[in-house]
Amino acid sequence: MDGFQNRSGPRDGPDDFPTPKWATRAFMAHCMPDDLSELTVWEPAANRGYMSSTLAEFCGNVIASDLHDYGVGFPVIDFLDGPTPMEYGAEVSAIITNPPFNKAVEFFNRWKSLESVDCLAMLLRLSWMEGVNRYNGVFNGHAPAYICPYAERVPIVKERVDQKAVTQMPYAWFVWDRDKDKYQRTRVKWIPPCRKDFEKEGDYPNE
Repeated sequence: MDGFQNRSGPRDGPDDFPTPKWATRAFMAHCMPDDLSELTVWEPAANRGYMSSTLAEFCGNVIASDLHDYGVGFPVIDFLDGPTPMEYGAEVSAIITNPPFNKAVEFFNRWKSLESVDCLAMLLRLSWMEGVNRYNGVFNGHAPAYICPYAERVPIVKERVDQKAVTQMPYAWFVWDRDKDKYQRTRVKWIPPCRKDFEKEGDYPNE
């Protein structure tokens, strides 16, 4: 049942849970700066491009890649230890992604090592806030600048975006910024109920 689906892809296979476009638009509109026209972002878990194509509506340049080949032409790159756009001259300001849930800590650590990239934003289950290991390994000393929970549910289901899907799973964005002077503590930015405002014709190509 999609509403209670446990997001757990094959251990060595693709974590194929694409993000509905409206959810990315809502995050960008309510939680990110107004003018991103000069910003280059990297989406390293791009899947079939639902998030990266939506980021392109806001950002000046979007670089998309994925560990797996979904047949849409993105470079196949392992974000955790593969080459980066910066090695080829790109000046990436932010990494914005919906990572495999069981790799999120590793994604965070990889970003931490990429010192030229100012911002990391990851879409995760809200329960990612919990856990002793995550507290000790991430939050204690590396608190996010923002946590941005959705006030309404975001149906994220396996292998597709589905306008009719439902879910009981709460999601939020976890956003880090290297400019520590701005943020003395983590702030909460709620994403209000706004799905109807951000859905567009053509967002669900299989329907």
